[in-house]
Amino acid sequence: MRVVLLALAPLLACARLGGPRDDGEEREVRVAGEPLTPEQQARLLDHARAGGLLWWRLPGEGGFRCEPWRLVPDPGDPERGRLVLVPPTAVPEDMSLPPRLPVPEDKPEGADPSGAARPSPVPADILGAAPPSRPPAVLAAASAPTVRPAALLAWPLVPPAPSDSQGVSQPAPSDRQDLAPAPAPTDMSLGTPTLRFGYRLAEGHLTLTAPEHERPVAAPPGTQKAVGRALTCVFTGVALGAPAGAARRLILAARERFFFSEEACAGAGFADDPPGPDELRTLGCAGALADPATRARLEHPPPGDAPNAAARLHRARAVHHLRRGSDGALVCDVWRNRPERTPGHGRLEHRGRDERGRFVRTYAYDVGPGYITLQGPAEFRRVRLDDQRTDVVRASSCLVTRGVAGVDKSALDLGGERWYLSRSACDAARLAGAPAPTGAAPLLVSGCE
Repeated sequence: MRVVLLALAPLLACARLGGPRDDGEEREVRVAGEPLTPEQQARLLDHARAGGLLWWRLPGEGGFRCEPWRLVPDPGDPERGRLVLVPPTAVPEDMSLPPRLPVPEDKPEGADPSGAARPSPVPADILGAAPPSRPPAVLAAASAPTVRPAALLAWPLVPPAPSDSQGVSQPAPSDRQDLAPAPAPTDMSLGTPTLRFGYRLAEGHLTLTAPEHERPVAAPPGTQKAVGRALTCVFTGVALGAPAGAARRLILAARERFFFSEEACAGAGFADDPPGPDELRTLGCAGALADPATRARLEHPPPGDAPNAAARLHRARAVHHLRRGSDGALVCDVWRNRPERTPGHGRLEHRGRDERGRFVRTYAYDVGPGYITLQGPAEFRRVRLDDQRTDVVRASSCLVTRGVAGVDKSALDLGGERWYLSRSACDAARLAGAPAPTGAAPLLVSGCE
């Protein structure tokens, strides 16, 4: 039985969630959560037409914080458009947008699409399953013509580090006489740098895709230029295998929490509580822009002479992670390294067993000067459901960056935490009682299970 990958399901725009595909297989897509009520959908569309704000509830150092994002609908279609971060220097206020507000292209010109060509990081020998003979079909609808093949990536892929490329030069706002005085803000006028998602309201669910980062660069007087990076979109969810002739089940998780007002965001209860009328649970890949360190790396790349673990990690057979278990004992978890041919990219894989049986957990990684970025985890299990042995794949859209403070023969220093490059080095640290993060399960990043 093959391991089933949950391919990117952009915007869930298909009229029916299950049905025959070009590859002769069926996919049944479900959402682990209730759709928005008709009142919420109508309110969201009115909010989008007015250029209103949605407030994203994110974890912060002293608790949760609420971050404003502006809805920028497509011309004439508030059910789709862009969700753009309002920078702290701007005054977030809901304001009406003109009906013909131009919407930027789906992908920054010059963005490196090489992520689509990367091989899938799913272990070929995982749980004894054979690798797919071809990439899994994606769930894209003909009614969503803006979806491009380069964006349809199977998970869990980490975005490559594309070289900066300059966007299209355009006249500065002060030089454009055709604009009305004090125009409503667009993506580029909301502040710099620009972070944004594509959004779509379909079948009662708000879905976020196409995470992008754009920052301005020096340009001749009277012009504006920017460099953009398109990040990999990874949905949080579960894929379930199926016997021959049966539909494969894809269950998408609506995990990220957005609110119609800052007051509702600040006063929100626990994530496990049922959402109230002011709360929107979104599908998609919002986790790609949730981590402050990942944003900082995109906005201010580390200097080229910062410690670079790419070469050392490329040669390492495994990474040994020291953690303190729930019983207080120090444990060395072995993460097998599967680098790609080009140094700087690969995946880390841990095989284990718990009360539910055997599992394989993986992270994709991208490493360069001063940083290592992890995407995941993805967890693979083989379980028995309805008297059938079923492959279960569970993935998270988390994209988390850690700073690399130093590299030596025995370990990578991640600023207070060390990843050891040999079992003997990890055992020596364990016996010496070295500092280690606390975790009940083998995970390289807490909070992204």
